[in-house]
Amino acid sequence: MIIDGAARVVARYSSKARGCLHLSQNLISGIWEGFNMPKFLGKDKNGLGKYQYSFYPFRNQRQWKTVKAPSQREADRLFRDYENSYQQTTSPDSEGISFTGILEQLDKKCKADGDCDKTFKNYRSVYKNFFERFLPKEYPDISSMQGIRLRAKLIFERYKSWVVVDCNREKGWREELTKLKVIFSKLNAVGLCDEELLKTIKAFKKPKRHQRLFKEIAREQLTTLLKFIKSDRPDYYGVSYLICRYGWRRGQALTLKAKNITWESLRPVKLTCEPQDTKTKEPFIIRDIDPELANILKDYYMEAKRRNSAWLFPNRSGDKLHAGHYTEYVKEASKKVLKIELKPHDFRHSLITWLKSKGCSDRDIMAITGHRDINSLNIYSHATSAGVKQIIEDTRLFDK
Repeated sequence: MIIDGAARVVARYSSKARGCLHLSQNLISGIWEGFNMPKFLGKDKNGLGKYQYSFYPFRNQRQWKTVKAPSQREADRLFRDYENSYQQTTSPDSEGISFTGILEQLDKKCKADGDCDKTFKNYRSVYKNFFERFLPKEYPDISSMQGIRLRAKLIFERYKSWVVVDCNREKGWREELTKLKVIFSKLNAVGLCDEELLKTIKAFKKPKRHQRLFKEIAREQLTTLLKFIKSDRPDYYGVSYLICRYGWRRGQALTLKAKNITWESLRPVKLTCEPQDTKTKEPFIIRDIDPELANILKDYYMEAKRRNSAWLFPNRSGDKLHAGHYTEYVKEASKKVLKIELKPHDFRHSLITWLKSKGCSDRDIMAITGHRDINSLNIYSHATSAGVKQIIEDTRLFDK
């Protein structure tokens, strides 16, 4: 009986102790929540309240998070969800998702957005420049997105100097910044980049578009160059013909496949550029095929079938023509034949300028070149020496 009485006393006081402990835990939790009250920053244009929270995911590492919600109670719930997800995706060693993981997420986002392989290669190139070449060299202590956010403005200013000066790309910052903004926007869409960091990089304005130096090319010169290419490199002739005659972009001509030709009987009647191969991401179709173009397409189609190649203009081994190799060949051939170094894109400028001087309609030109915007088309129109001389002659006031 003595033992039973002692057991009852112990049980009674232990239950009271547990109740006191539970009460103290609730009290401490309430006091902590009182100290950790969010800061109200006002309301946005949609009437949602903005609440700023601070928390310590790891020791000596304070973080801030702004939550938009119709009430503080809803904001508290959203913040708890964010804090839990943050703890699951962050480790104290990395201070955030590693850059390798970021590249994987970027790859998935590009595929989800339907970006073509060429576009993703461009993004990957800029990604490597910034995350794998620039940051390890200039900021070796930064290994996560959290570190970039803390010194974002300084980092992007230094990156601009690195691209222009260190990489000797005086006119390359516009293209680099454009793609870098897209990369961070995609990372923001998948939750790897916060709004503050995105606003910082969007605050950097792109410099004005570089005006390409126009090189006047007579139509007779183009004929001479095409004849030389046909005799010297027949595999480059079909691509060069389309670029010179229709002002196509290099990528559109190089990516044409044998299946892109539509036939009626034994005559090609339609040539289609697939959406992923055009800059506007829209199908581009040429329906008015004259006998000259029809013969060229027929010859290359038969050659591609004979060599069992899917490409309409394959290289010597039957694969797709390499864009860089083709550009270098055009440079060398034009210097040799015309004594002028030309690039494939110069033919696009030359054709549009020539068609404008002939008084052709903008809509008719766009149907050939593949433009979707008249303002973009006007960029390719330049003054010519013959046109300026004609105006000077027509504006004379005396001694005509």
